[in-house]
Amino acid sequence: MFKPNFPAPMKFFFHTLLTCLSTKTTAFNEIPLNIQYLGYAILTNYDFNYSQALFSDLVSNVKNIQKGKKAAF
Repeated sequence: MFKPNFPAPMKFFFHTLLTCLSTKTTAFNEIPLNIQYLGYAILTNYDFNYSQALFSDLVSNVKNIQKGKKAAF
């Protein structure tokens, strides 16, 4: 998904999620799938395990650091 396809409030919402929670390495116009799920859950009041999603990202980050990859944030 791309942010330009959304109205201004949604663009800001997804930009905030991307800035605060994402390990983005590409353009900020693209919304990664995990952020799409998070945004959908917040907007529809759907049960979503936020702590698991954040923990998974942190584990991925630590693994990337250990492997010497630039994808670490």
